[in-house]
Amino acid sequence: MNSEHGIDGQHPPLIDRRTDTRVRRFAIWLTRRELPSPLLSLVVRALGNHEPAELRAVFIEDADLLNAVALPFTHELCGLTNAMRPIDRARLEAHFQQESAAAAAGIAELTRALGRQCRFEVLRARKAAALRAMLEGADALFVPGTLRAAPQRGGAPLLAVVDDSDSAVHCQAVARRLAAAVGAPLEIHSVGGASGGAGIAITDVPALLARRDPQLVLLAAALVPQLAHSSAELDEMCAPPLLIIN
Repeated sequence: MNSEHGIDGQHPPLIDRRTDTRVRRFAIWLTRRELPSPLLSLVVRALGNHEPAELRAVFIEDADLLNAVALPFTHELCGLTNAMRPIDRARLEAHFQQESAAAAAGIAELTRALGRQCRFEVLRARKAAALRAMLEGADALFVPGTLRAAPQRGGAPLLAVVDDSDSAVHCQAVARRLAAAVGAPLEIHSVGGASGGAGIAITDVPALLARRDPQLVLLAAALVPQLAHSSAELDEMCAPPLLIIN
């Protein structure tokens, strides 16, 4: 007789979370309106299996930036003209509202294409704290990266950056599945040479994340705290889109 505990009251066998490529809770990190929708759509579809993941998108309003603009000597650098101009809290608040509204519209368009539902939220917090909180509630966290346009797909590799943690074993399993789904070569780089990848030091990881040629970088979540010493935030450190795997 079937029951919630399996056949004849027995518990069903446990799934090995390290090698299971299913992603049940998929989170999307946003700090601006740009969203690499084709790649994100492909990743969500490839990892959905028969049980689509729970989707959650969070737009982060950087609390540190809001505190900084309260200082009287703070100025904004225009990316187009390289001109400096004063910036105040009201202007930054308006900027956050415009960007979050555009990001919400992009998420709505993406989920319509996927035929899925996605919870969209706006969170005002320090980015490091927001990243930790989002990782605690997700199996995979997608970060769009800093590139305004994704690299050409033909021949562009996927990178997996791992260590010897359980999250790294899961990361490699997911990376192999995604590489097969997009028909792309996969490079595995392992901190300390664990897990059979090319051995690197933790200080080499920021340079890997800054590479502009990969389609996607996958990062074992256990490495995130080790990168906290970097002067750049993780979302600013990574040029291509990043997928952090728990």
